[in-house]
Parts: sequence; C-alpha cells; structure tokens
Amino acid sequence: MKTRIFQLTFLTLVLTIAVRAANAQTYCSNSITACGCAINTPGTYTVDADLTASQGLTTMGSCLDVTASDVKLFTNGHSITGAGTGTGIHLLGGANTIFLSAAGPGSTYSTISGWQYAVESQASKVTAEGFYFVGNSTGLLLKGAQGNSFGCVGAFDNAVYGVWIWGGSNNLIAYSGVWDNGVAGVYVGCKANGPSSPACSGSGSTSSGNFILSVLSYSSAAESYGLAVQSGNTGNMLVDNQFFSNTADDLYDGNSSANSNVWHANLFATANKSYIQ
Repeated sequence: MKTRIFQLTFLTLVLTIAVRAANAQTYCSNSITACGCAINTPGTYTVDADLTASQGLTTMGSCLDVTASDVKLFTNGHSITGAGTGTGIHLLGGANTIFLSAAGPGSTYSTISGWQYAVESQASKVTAEGFYFVGNSTGLLLKGAQGNSFGCVGAFDNAVYGVWIWGGSNNLIAYSGVWDNGVAGVYVGCKANGPSSPACSGSGSTSSGNFILSVLSYSSAAESYGLAVQSGNTGNMLVDNQFFSNTADDLYDGNSSANSNVWHANLFATANKSYIQ
C-alpha cells in the first residue's frame, strides 16, 4: 500500500514538473528562428527564418513578446504567420524605446498574418516601419500606447480594423496604406464593433493627441469606414489623408464639435460632418 502511494505521489510530482516546464516562458536568443519566445533583455535581435504559430507560443499566446526596453528587432523580410488567435508581436506595457524594422535582403516588408492582432503595442516610444498586416482580425492595435510611430505599413484584408488606437496618446500613423478591412481602415475608439457604438469615456478608454498623416485607402471590398473617430476621443490631428469607396463614410467623427479633432487637407468622397475637410 505504501509503495502504491509512493508511486502515485511520484507520478503526480513528475506530471507537475512536466506541466510547469511546458508552461515556462522561453526567452529569445539574439537570432530568432521560431515562435514562442520573449525578449526580456535590452539588445539587438534578428528574425532569421519565417515564423509560424505551429512552432509554439509564449505564455501570453504570442509568437514574440517584448517585455524589455531598449530593444531593436529586425524581422529581415520574414513572415510571421498565426492560426487565427493570439498576437504576432506583442509589445508589453512598461517597455519603452523599441525599434522594429521589417526590411531584409530582397524584401522591404515582412508580412504578419493570421492573428487576432498582428502587432499589439502597450509600450511607449516605439518606432516601426515596413510591415504588412494581412488577414488578421485587426492589423495593428495600439492599446494604451504612448508615443508610438508606425510608418510605411500596409494593413489590408483584416476582418475588423486595419489600425486601431484604443486609449492611446501622442501616436503617429504616417505614409501608409489601409484598404479592404471589415469595419474601418483606421479607427480611433474603444469598441470592437465600430464608431456607431456609445461614446468612449473613463480612464484608459479615450485617445487624444494622435496624428494620422498621409494614409491612403481605396477600398474595393465592403469596408464600412475609412478613417473613423468615435465620440469621446478628442484632440487628434487627421491631416493629408486620402480615403475613398467606403460603404458608410470615408471619414467619420462622432464628436459634435469641430474643435474636438483637427481635420485638414484630406481627400474623400463622403464624410458625416460638414467640418471635416
């Protein structure tokens, strides 16, 4: 009897260790060749092979987590492919001063596809360029992010949003293309179903001081809104953009005042407010 109890106790211990090992966080080496690791120390990291969700995920359900500050990550034109859930690259809150570059030999872009969020940033002082966000639920999510700058990106064929700024401030989206996304190409708001929802309010929900500059969109699919700002989000600059062929409005502002957001020098066919220009 004692032997059997010992055997059962030993088996339980072995299984517990195995489960903990399976759930343990793996940390990235400077050369990354598989999904499922976290960057937890400052430095320069390169992606040196195409990455897929089937290789494994982090404990947060991402291909790559970035938890450290002062990180440079070069994806070198490699793709990062998901299986419908999770996040391609997740920049966590508390991290800052991060540089992401997609360019590599023979390719100026890296494609991130098949995720709930291709890139989610909750970090501050992020600079990124050269990514395609294709076939995700949302391409780029800036959730509470501060001082992020994303340029020369393409967000298309995403089920909900190409770019979503939720509770973020002083972020820049510039010189990019968004088209054929489900609800909106670029959305500043707090709801997953678009700007017709109730106003954003409360700490962490509203976005202000963001700059959307020279973003182009000519949608051929049933994208409802081109560039949309939900009510409650104020003080954003929306300048020199081109949005056409959206089924609801090319440009949309849910606020009642022309002074809430600055719309200037945009090209479009339809807008819901007369002060949008």
